[in-house]
Amino acid sequence: SNNVRGVYVLGSAIHAATDGGLSISTDGGATFTNKTTANGLGGNDVRGVYAAGTTVYAATTGGLSISTDGGITFTNRTTAQGLG
Repeated sequence: SNNVRGVYVLGSAIHAATDGGLSISTDGGATFTNKTTANGLGGNDVRGVYAAGTTVYAATTGGLSISTDGGITFTNRTTAQGLG
């Protein structure tokens, strides 16, 4: 999606929260790989993103999705795990 809701930069990695998933670039923005529910995101509408080390947090319309492998795969957290 061209609608970007948030951006977080960590080193040479750019993480863009979009209405169509979480787009991640590891080459300074020359190219992006888009992550979606197929990669474990709780929803494709990503409202915010934060990264620390190899951990990426994506706030989606379906919960908080957490990756511990740099955004390759995600585990989603919802009210079942205590979210409000």
